[in-house]
Amino acid sequence: MPLFFITFFSLYALMHLYFFMKLRRAFVLSRMATVLIAVNLALLTFSPIAARVAAREMILPWAYPLNYAAYCWLAFMFLFCSVSAAWDAGRLLRWIGYRLFSRRKRAKARKTKKTERTVFVIPALLSLTICIYGYFEAHSIRTETITIPTTKLTERIRIVQISDLHLGVTVREDQLRRVISAIKHAQPDMLVGTGDLVDIDDGFLDGMDRPFQEIRPRLGKYAVLGNHEFLWNTDDALAFFARAGFRTLRGETLSVDGQIVIAGVDDPHGARIGRSRTVNEKKLLGNLPGDRFILLLKHRPLVDPDVLGMFDLQLSGHTHRGQIFPFSVATWLYYPKHAGKLHLLDGSYLYVNRGSGTWGPPIRFLAPPEVTVIDLVPGKPAGH
Repeated sequence: MPLFFITFFSLYALMHLYFFMKLRRAFVLSRMATVLIAVNLALLTFSPIAARVAAREMILPWAYPLNYAAYCWLAFMFLFCSVSAAWDAGRLLRWIGYRLFSRRKRAKARKTKKTERTVFVIPALLSLTICIYGYFEAHSIRTETITIPTTKLTERIRIVQISDLHLGVTVREDQLRRVISAIKHAQPDMLVGTGDLVDIDDGFLDGMDRPFQEIRPRLGKYAVLGNHEFLWNTDDALAFFARAGFRTLRGETLSVDGQIVIAGVDDPHGARIGRSRTVNEKKLLGNLPGDRFILLLKHRPLVDPDVLGMFDLQLSGHTHRGQIFPFSVATWLYYPKHAGKLHLLDGSYLYVNRGSGTWGPPIRFLAPPEVTVIDLVPGKPAGH
């Protein structure tokens, strides 16, 4: 974890330095203005730390605006650097192409303040526009429906999956109401949560369990712990799930309705920090009856090759599909199975939910939040 923070803040500091250099080249600044901007950018670099400290210590009411400001700025800075770096790369390629292939000698172009101002202002305005649009996208829940035929069921069973809701400081009651509304509209037989449903200590979750209590699927509600439930107070997260009516599965299996067996495992981050134990999935799934539909709940979309064929469907989340493009490229590189339904092997399927809320910035771009409806229906799977 220390390595993650060192890497993150090193990159974040470089992003602020890049922004500062672009700003200075675009505008004529007095010495006082330069110093003030530099100091403010330095403070903004570490604003996520201040925001999290305010949340952890429950410094109210400052925790809410501090978190919103810090993470909205993070989103803007990420987008600005992405757009601006792509622009600079295009200018560099154009210059290289001209140098390599042009037959005419060209006078050296003068880099005027007007040109540099354009190069700064357009990415800044585009990034701001994306942030504004992304705020509304983050609050527009989509219901994704998939159908999986199986010979192991005699009747349709509807499972609704939520994941990565991150209830806490920036994801509040308004987003929860949207998610609950989508769940109710789907009329599930079973509700499952695949981790990171909460992202803060219990003090910020007061009353947020009540909307979940209104949902009473006939086959129950089940959840597993994600990495963020281990970043804060794990006992608070477990207490919240219990109040909300979820059965938390921690390296265990449970038979439901005589046709489905649900298996759930903790996120591996829990074992790394000593709050959980590593589960051998092969042992967990190896002795389950082959005539039951095996549903595996696992926060990260990682599939152990040794257990392929031992489960019918794995439901995961974690990646948010990057949440803000182009960060989705990074999540795709790290988690190639980072969104959607995939047929794996030997009858095993994986579905990766994009997330029902947001982490950090209350913004999404080209990765809308979702509630997933999975219809398990009697029938022979395609290709089998």
